[in-house]
Amino acid sequence: MHGIAVPASIVVSEMQFPDEVAVDPSAVARRLLEAPGRDGETSFVEVDEVRGVRTERTVAADAPGGGELGSRRVDYIVPVPGDCGRWVGVVFSTLGAGDPEDELADLFVELFDAMMTTFRWSRA
Repeated sequence: MHGIAVPASIVVSEMQFPDEVAVDPSAVARRLLEAPGRDGETSFVEVDEVRGVRTERTVAADAPGGGELGSRRVDYIVPVPGDCGRWVGVVFSTLGAGDPEDELADLFVELFDAMMTTFRWSRA
């Protein structure tokens, strides 16, 4: 961004249930939404007309799973259409300008959410 490194990352990963396990995407999404221990703000979200779950949380510096600096994390967990055993997780993390609650972190989260509105499924 204008020659400055942006302290943010996006990681996309696939999760798959074993073939013998019948999985209802709505039930999994509800379970994720209601899961105890999920810190942060969790809500249902639509990604290219597929219902998933979005979680936003702040991780303090030196907290378990944290680092030297605190970070703001946003997770989107969405089932793959037509294959209820496969899910995609899109995880965003930013340090902001050193404070995960600062205005820069807010702008980066807003940008990531805007990017997720453009997410489309495509079969190769």
